[in-house]
Amino acid sequence: MTLVKAGDGIVDIRGRLGGVYFHRDKSGLHSSSMPRKVHRRSAAHSLQRDAFVAARALSKDNRIVSYLMYRAMNGLPINYPDAWTLPTGYIDTLSRWNNPGDAYDDDEDTFADSTSVGGNEWNAPLEFVNPVPLTCSAVRVKADFRTGLITQIRIRIFYGGSYHLIYEGTFTDALTDYTGFGRKDVSKMEVGFFVYGSGRTQKIWEVAFYTLNNPFNNEPHYPVPIDYQIPHLQGPPG
Repeated sequence: MTLVKAGDGIVDIRGRLGGVYFHRDKSGLHSSSMPRKVHRRSAAHSLQRDAFVAARALSKDNRIVSYLMYRAMNGLPINYPDAWTLPTGYIDTLSRWNNPGDAYDDDEDTFADSTSVGGNEWNAPLEFVNPVPLTCSAVRVKADFRTGLITQIRIRIFYGGSYHLIYEGTFTDALTDYTGFGRKDVSKMEVGFFVYGSGRTQKIWEVAFYTLNNPFNNEPHYPVPIDYQIPHLQGPPG
C-alpha cells in the first residue's frame, strides 16, 4: 500500500483504475494493487473437462458426446473395437422360412431353413434388420443346401434409402463367406438363393455385420443405447 500525496488541484481519488485500487483513510490517500484471483480447477472439473475433450474427438453430436463423457467419467472405455455384430430382427415377407431367428443367435449349430416352391428362380429372400443403421464395411453369411441344385447366393444391403447388390454368384456349401464393401451405414441385409427346382431346401446358419464401432467424420457412434437418457454426470469413480 502506498501513500499518495495529492496536488495540482487533485483533492481525492477513489476506486480502481488499471489494476490499482485507491482509497482514503485518516492517514491520507493510498493506492494498492488489486489482488489476483487464481481460479483453481478441482479434480472433478479436470475429470469432466478431460472427458469432454476425449468425447469431442470422437463425435460432434451432443447426445453422443454426453454418453461418451458419462462412460469416461465412470471409468469405462469410450473406444470400442470393430467387431462382428448380430442383427436384432428379421423380415420374412412370404413366410417361407422356418426358425429365422436361429440365423442370428450366435450359435452355428442352429439354422433357419426354407424349401423352394418354384423352380429356376430366386427363392423368397430373408431379411435381417438392425434397430439403427450400423456403420459397416462387410457382412458374413454361413449357408448351405441339401442338394446340388442350389449353388448361387445373392446378398444385398440396405443403405441410403434402398437395397444395393454386393454379391451374386456361386458359394461354397456350409462355409462362411465374407463380403466386403465401402464404409456404409447399413440398416438391413437380404439373403436369397437361386433354386433350380421345387422342393429344394436351403439353410442359413449365421449372419453378421462387421461394425466399425468408432466414428469417422462425425458418423453415429455405436453402441450408444437407443433409449439412452443423458444422466447427471458424476464425479471421479470410487
